[in-house]
Amino acid sequence: MKLKYQNYQKRLSDVMIVLLWLALICLGFCSCGPLIARYDPTAVQNAISLKERALAVVEKAGEPYDLYKAEVKSLVLEMDEARRLADATAKNELAVEEWDIIMSPNRNLLGRFLALWQERKKLHAAFIAEAKQAISLAFDELIRLENGKPRH
Repeated sequence: MKLKYQNYQKRLSDVMIVLLWLALICLGFCSCGPLIARYDPTAVQNAISLKERALAVVEKAGEPYDLYKAEVKSLVLEMDEARRLADATAKNELAVEEWDIIMSPNRNLLGRFLALWQERKKLHAAFIAEAKQAISLAFDELIRLENGKPRH
């Protein structure tokens, strides 16, 4: 009888250890927040308004760059601010990466487009139309990302 009781205690002890580990694992998973930043309507609005501004500036690239130098500089400063705000938000690496891609002078999006316009002074209409489409799609991806974030 004593042996049965000791086996029972041993099994009960093992079960308790397993249950304790399961509880700790569940607590660990439950305490983890979302893997991406929460939805921020300001970030969405910034992306939408900067997309509109950027595309309006891109349309002017058939004219001399110097006429729009101040407008381009203002746009770039606003884009940098939006990127900085994204970077200041925890778990927002994907949005920061999207801003970096859009503004990189080494990618074929807005950053490269503005650098080419400054360098060449004027750009051809066909190139502007093609670039505008690519830039628009890149902003759409950013807006989709921002809209898809958890809302609570």
